[in-house]
Amino acid sequence: MKIDSLFVYALVQEMSYLKEGARIEKIHQPTQYEVVFHLRTKTGNKKFLMSIHPETFRMHETQRSYENPKTPKAFCVVLRKYIEGGKITEIEQIENDRLIKITIETYDAVGNFVKRYLYLELMGKHSNLVLVNADQIIIDALKRVDIRKSEYRETLPKLPYVLPRAQILEPDAFKYYINPNFRKWLELKKYAPEVLLLHAAEPAGYYYKNTITGKVVISFTSIIDIFDVDITEVRVLPTLSEALDSYYHNLTTHQQLQEKVSALLQFVDKHYKKNKRKKMKLEKELKSAENYEQYQKMGNLLYANLQIMSRQMSEVTVLNFFEPLTPEITITLKPLLTPTQNAQAYFKKYTKSKKAIEMLQQQIEKTETEIAYFETVLQSLELADLQQATEIRDELEMQGYLKVKKRKEQKQKKVKFMTFIYEGCTILVGRNNLQNEEVTFKQKRKGYTWLHVKDFPGSHVLIQSTVVDEKTLHAAALLAGYYSKMQTSENVAIDYTEVQNVHKPSGAKPGFVRYKEQKTVYITPSYQQLVDNFPSYQF
Repeated sequence: MKIDSLFVYALVQEMSYLKEGARIEKIHQPTQYEVVFHLRTKTGNKKFLMSIHPETFRMHETQRSYENPKTPKAFCVVLRKYIEGGKITEIEQIENDRLIKITIETYDAVGNFVKRYLYLELMGKHSNLVLVNADQIIIDALKRVDIRKSEYRETLPKLPYVLPRAQILEPDAFKYYINPNFRKWLELKKYAPEVLLLHAAEPAGYYYKNTITGKVVISFTSIIDIFDVDITEVRVLPTLSEALDSYYHNLTTHQQLQEKVSALLQFVDKHYKKNKRKKMKLEKELKSAENYEQYQKMGNLLYANLQIMSRQMSEVTVLNFFEPLTPEITITLKPLLTPTQNAQAYFKKYTKSKKAIEMLQQQIEKTETEIAYFETVLQSLELADLQQATEIRDELEMQGYLKVKKRKEQKQKKVKFMTFIYEGCTILVGRNNLQNEEVTFKQKRKGYTWLHVKDFPGSHVLIQSTVVDEKTLHAAALLAGYYSKMQTSENVAIDYTEVQNVHKPSGAKPGFVRYKEQKTVYITPSYQQLVDNFPSYQF
């Protein structure tokens, strides 16, 4: 999605209501690149977003809530000092460029009436938001630019504000909205570029997806009726602001999800592989320690033959009365030890190896538990949304795998699992270990049916009914198979039992349970079957 001069023209027309005395009640800066004004207008309270992000630069009214830092950023403090409480009296596009000037009337520290100006430069990586006084002297900028970054102009406090280099608006600027044959098309249809300005004067938000490039386009006019383009997924929203707000909310949510899931996947996969290597090493050590009984036999043989041994012997051959088929055996000795000490050394090896086997078996069992746990986390991350990724991070923090981030004190959010309705019967599905615990142990009632994919990581599924027919059981089994590691497999085994037969072992990891008296049903997870069974849900 790109914002060009013509788009800015349409956007300014839409936002012209601001110049009717919109008062700036509050100012927040939720991120490094974004500023949000809380406005009181004639039509009610509104939120106004300005962003200079290199890729998502924009300006529009927003309905979203943004989390603000505990300590306001420096530029936010400056805006609060100089324009909070002021009234917007003008919003205009400068020289048909991607530059917007907002005029604000307010009072200075001693009560004198003054005008101040905000310049919003929507120019990709060069985007900026600059506050200047009535003499066009810069008070401050969201992104300060010195001579090292730009030889053309500096954007620093106390320097005169210089407009960016102007760009001439020509028909080529409209090519983003139409096909490459723009000039030829204009000649055939006898349209001039001004026809677009007429549409931009009363804009609405049109939301398209190009079927060839896959890119989303937001336009101020119906390009279906006017232009020859290959598009799909058409949505018409009342305003450009709503279209922009919807598009960038989805985009930033997706980006945040990708960043969070990518970091978690890297962390979990690292620990998963680390435990796999640890298990292999432990099994190798266990195999070498399994001959511990031989040390006991050798110690007994040495005690039985002390009379033929002496210090400084490196080995001794004795009669092996433990193995009739091997009449003699040669035992290695340490020359510096006495015969008795050599025998005792073998008994010590025996005791040490015996204890080592017990410890190695415990370590292998513990490592297998870790591997199984990380497998469930990896499976949950594969289909996680932003909320589920946050819950998974919280889970890893609670288990001590991740350091707890310092956050604002807030009420503990309730874990949100998935809820499906099938022929009047409620089916709950957990998408991660925390949700699985909620579904299995906090939503259960005696007689409810619990389902889980057999022998593989997957969701806990609970049918909230004491009477379950075959169709409902099959629908729930489809959910259990689809939200599991066996999603793409055929004839997947799904265990089911009454929920009171499910229990969590003491000290077990989140989501780990044992169950009994189960039966098994076989299904093939199918997206189409899920859509048919649950038509009002998105998968």
